[in-house]
Amino acid sequence: MAHLKLSNIKKVYDDGNAVIHGVDLAVRDGEFMVFVGPSGCGKSTMMRMIAGLEDISAGELWIGGQLANDIQPSKRGVAMVFQSYALYPHMTVRENMAFGLKLAGKNKSEIAAAVHRAALTLQIEHLLDRKPKALSGGQRQRVAIGRAIVRKPEVFLFDEPLSNLDAALRVQMRIELARLHKELGSTMIYVTHDQVEAMTMGDRIAVFNAGRIEQVGTPLELYQRPANRFVAGFIGSPKMNFLPAAIVADGPAGLTLELPSVHRLSLPFQGRAGDAATLGVRAEHLRFADAGVPATVQLVEHLGDVQIVYVQADGVAEPIAVKLGGQDSAPPAGSGCRLALDTEHCHLFDARDQALPRLAAQPQLQTETV
Repeated sequence: MAHLKLSNIKKVYDDGNAVIHGVDLAVRDGEFMVFVGPSGCGKSTMMRMIAGLEDISAGELWIGGQLANDIQPSKRGVAMVFQSYALYPHMTVRENMAFGLKLAGKNKSEIAAAVHRAALTLQIEHLLDRKPKALSGGQRQRVAIGRAIVRKPEVFLFDEPLSNLDAALRVQMRIELARLHKELGSTMIYVTHDQVEAMTMGDRIAVFNAGRIEQVGTPLELYQRPANRFVAGFIGSPKMNFLPAAIVADGPAGLTLELPSVHRLSLPFQGRAGDAATLGVRAEHLRFADAGVPATVQLVEHLGDVQIVYVQADGVAEPIAVKLGGQDSAPPAGSGCRLALDTEHCHLFDARDQALPRLAAQPQLQTETV
């Protein structure tokens, strides 16, 4: 096991295209860290720099207390599992898993013991004499992971390893990877664009955007206390709803906001009267009521245990999602409604999309429609 430290890491290609802009991050010994973000945000490039497959333009990479910028990939003590399985089709599972150890000059008995241990851990010992073409997608991914395990690396790197699997198998493999992390106790870094994978697997998550880390924290920290609008909108499904707002008054008890359709709301945040803001609220913190923001129901999604109702409010560009229980009564599409917000769970972002601080004291607050 090893800890990692990224200090002001930058990546600039020869044509001047900068893709990583000064990333700082500490990954703890034995931690399962997830890099998450949209396509093209730099998360896979960052992982490839850790593995040594991309040169670091500036900054320092420390692995296990050792500066690793100029260390060859094979000497860094890391093993990488790619999105593609990259198995040799003419080799058996046993031979695929043993190949790296053979190149390293290990003796036959040592290789056999390492392959056997890894196969038992991944529950693929009955597949050792098959070739990749005789395996399912999930089994091939286990073999790719086993090939990494036999090397006993200090750090495991996973680059979107489940994206080629169907939905049910992805869920199963998430459970398997979580079990594997617990058994091995190794430091693991996992790259994904799927925020559900990030939320269910990571001890902590680093949210990447345009070559920078927007926020690092536990899944619940990111969900409940996003640092900015990007994190708030990326983490969570359905994503957080955003309503344009104007701060019309400020005081010791908080702010008074004016929302679309001249709806006013008081919230315990710090801010300044006259400033523009964005109100954020998640689907489970909205409800249909007799008073609130007026809207029109567009679509009702029945998902079994829950329903997602999409409504359109005047002055709001995107539909607003409201989460109901599967047995709750949902208004029909095309009907008018009003939305009430749970003020204890609202978020407020300034004109630069940064989260405004919430007041420590939270007095009883009321809403009014004018």
